[in-house]
Amino acid sequence: MSARVRVPASSSNLGSGFDCVGVAVDRWLVATVIPEPGNLISIENRGSLAAVSVPVSGDLLARGFRAACAAAGVSPTGAAIDATSDIPVGCGLGSSAAALVAGVLLADAALELNLTPQQIVEIATAIEGHPDNVAPAVYGGARTALSVRYESCARAIAKDTAAQRCGVGGEPSGRVGAGAVERRWRAARRGAR
Repeated sequence: MSARVRVPASSSNLGSGFDCVGVAVDRWLVATVIPEPGNLISIENRGSLAAVSVPVSGDLLARGFRAACAAAGVSPTGAAIDATSDIPVGCGLGSSAAALVAGVLLADAALELNLTPQQIVEIATAIEGHPDNVAPAVYGGARTALSVRYESCARAIAKDTAAQRCGVGGEPSGRVGAGAVERRWRAARRGAR
């Protein structure tokens, strides 16, 4: 089945919260996918993505799509992806995280993988290397994020209504509570000793 997703830009360059606090920003990557026979992926990039010139194998939309398939234990399918973005590339607004998240979400929706928001964060973070831009791209709003041995934890900083009044976009969903984040962090620290 075809699918369409919309993923926000994000910034994690927030003073003392640098690289651990991220906030969704009102710029968007919109992508559609049509599954196709075989396993080839074609991508049409528009907007700020038109300046990106990489082989499909290195394209973050395709990498996210394939990573979601692998995480769900599904053989990758062919896909025609059309993506338009007004997120500047290489300017600190999470364009790479948005592309990865969009790829994962496209696979999830088109192939009915039934991934949870937490799984989406983990899949994209495994490629991106850090969850600070990924978490707000998935959950919206303002988020604290950390990685503990490849498991990413994300927590809302403010109530979503307060974040939206401050100009932060996104849909609230599937939060990880502060207690869960702290327990996972402490458990990982014990395991590292």
